[in-house]
Amino acid sequence: METKVNYSFVLSELIKLRETVVDSLKSSKNQELVNRKTEIDWAIRWLERGQEFNAHPKSRITMLPDKLKRTPSSGFRVIEDCESDNPNFWIEVEIDGEYVRPSTWRFNSRAQIAWLLV
Repeated sequence: METKVNYSFVLSELIKLRETVVDSLKSSKNQELVNRKTEIDWAIRWLERGQEFNAHPKSRITMLPDKLKRTPSSGFRVIEDCESDNPNFWIEVEIDGEYVRPSTWRFNSRAQIAWLLV
């Protein structure tokens, strides 16, 4: 059985650090402190998601290529191939009644999609 990831200690330390930065912001609203708080917030969210989905530090993040079509309605879909190479038998994946349509993230101004492979 795979070990469940636990980032509780690091999360509690980041939360304490965030509180310290927020307290400092009350007396001095400089941009560096605002940026620090934002980075800490992002780190907390990443670790919470990693813990929620049991994402280990050795997990890979894979980038899908740019879309071949550059039209607004073009995008990526997640499908189940139903053990067939024939697209007529493929089924689009649904979660809670909605099709899975990965969001496009921006990295170095290239539109790419990041997938966390756990």
